[in-house]
Amino acid sequence: MLEEFHSRMQHWQLNRWRKPGGSVEMVKSIVSKCGRNSRVEDAIDDEVDVGSNEERDEKLEDPANINDGDVTFSNHQRTSSVMRPSNLISEPPTKKQLFPPKGELQTPKSKIQTSVPSNIAELYSAMAVLIKESEERMTAFYIAEFTTMKNSERLANIALAGLTLAPLLVKVDPNLNVILTASLTVFVGCYRSVKPTPPTETMSKEHAMRFPFVGSAMLLSLFLLFKFLSKDLVNTVLTCYFFVLGIIALSATVLPAIKRFLPKHWNDDLIIWRFPYVRALEVEFTRSQIVAAIPGTFFCAWYASQKHWLANNILGLSFCIQGIEMLSLGSFKTGAILLAGLFVYDIFWVFFTPVMVSVAKSFDAPIKLLFPTADAARPFSMLGLGDIVIPGIFVALALRFDVSRGRESQYFKSAFLGYTFGVVLTIIVMNWFQAAQPALLYIVPSVIGFLAAHCIWNGEVKPLMEFDESLTAGEDSDDKSSKKVE
Repeated sequence: MLEEFHSRMQHWQLNRWRKPGGSVEMVKSIVSKCGRNSRVEDAIDDEVDVGSNEERDEKLEDPANINDGDVTFSNHQRTSSVMRPSNLISEPPTKKQLFPPKGELQTPKSKIQTSVPSNIAELYSAMAVLIKESEERMTAFYIAEFTTMKNSERLANIALAGLTLAPLLVKVDPNLNVILTASLTVFVGCYRSVKPTPPTETMSKEHAMRFPFVGSAMLLSLFLLFKFLSKDLVNTVLTCYFFVLGIIALSATVLPAIKRFLPKHWNDDLIIWRFPYVRALEVEFTRSQIVAAIPGTFFCAWYASQKHWLANNILGLSFCIQGIEMLSLGSFKTGAILLAGLFVYDIFWVFFTPVMVSVAKSFDAPIKLLFPTADAARPFSMLGLGDIVIPGIFVALALRFDVSRGRESQYFKSAFLGYTFGVVLTIIVMNWFQAAQPALLYIVPSVIGFLAAHCIWNGEVKPLMEFDESLTAGEDSDDKSSKKVE
């Protein structure tokens, strides 16, 4: 029995926090197959990471790591504890002493001290206590982390709302307004992108490579439309399009705040509506989404009739937050390809052609944020939504990378600081030359540079480059199925 126990302990692989319950099944399997079902039913996933199979087998085969006559708990890299096998194979486990008769057992991270187990049954109990305590400690850590994140997101939402409404009441410097609004929008979008399950749709490298060419085709098409057709006609068609899109984006943005006050089944039960003559087309929504769409419809109607700069900005901020929240680059390699391509795209269309500036001035739709100025000749400063969303999804990826490792938001801080620095640099250069500047020219090198310098300093380039959300999404499965009402 002990031989089998020690053999299984050598191949005991504990999962990371993203896969709770893995170590429970392993402990239960060991106990069951060794013939003793002790107190392990309450054990939960341990955070112990004993390294790769090769490293573990190498250490177990080394005679220096094996003590004759006992089994010891010892430190292993940064882990809580690891169990080393014994050469005991003859005597029954209930009689053979596994540990010295005196002493106490305590792992480096554990706050619980227990008497040293003297037989297999007591060993199982000690394992269960340590595993359960580990899970409780990790659960408390994640609850505290997510609570802090939610509180930070709420504060950022309040600050962003106040900053958006401030120009109606007081004079706000447009340069400062641009910097704070862009940074707060990225911050809110990044924190909203952290969800219990990873995104199911991620951008591939091929899509990232094609994106600048598709964007260039769309930009040139709009330029030609404004050049050869009536500007009012084009803007009327675009207003109808953004009216529908604005309702969806605005309702999705305010939905988390509304859901807390609605019945649970309103949030969970799906309603399927099929088109009358095309039954293959269907739309799924919940009652909560309908409630959130009511104020969004009235707001978009106000925007369509008045075209007020405040309505434009609120819709634009909703587009940005939803874009950062919903879009996923998948990996930092894909993100670097996308940012590099749009870096060249922005420089070309701003510096070498009049297309970008012309479309931005003619396009009367919430594709840009407007910041009131005191200059009658130039009543508004403008910032394109792409200068917020594109770098924002890269910064959000850094935050989710930090969360996936169960650590503080270290790389998010460096990426977010790089984005803020890039926006500030854009404003400085724009005022220095008194000319429109491609914001991505300064934002892209800042974001990538700050993040790269940080991970190189920490010596963690490899794990950052190997991170891939698409693989994580494929491993996780949704255990809960929503009810559907037709």
